[in-house]
Amino acid sequence: MNTSEFSACVQVRPWDAPPPLVYEYADGELTLSWEVGTAHALYCTTNLVEPIQWTLATNEVSTVEGAHQVVVTPVDGSKFFALLEP
Repeated sequence: MNTSEFSACVQVRPWDAPPPLVYEYADGELTLSWEVGTAHALYCTTNLVEPIQWTLATNEVSTVEGAHQVVVTPVDGSKFFALLEP
């Protein structure tokens, strides 16, 4: 006799995952974009060595077609970006 009980499946996120960070490179500029309506902000760092020191990006943020956008002009060296909660 099977006494198992089943309940409806519900998608659960254990934490407030950031939206996808979309990138496009054209004409020497990198455009980063993410959906509007999130509490996440764009942060950057120059290396990924622990402990990572993320800093709030100071680039101007515009809103285009329902997405936040930041345009970055690449410079020498590495720069990494992430969407994090402030």
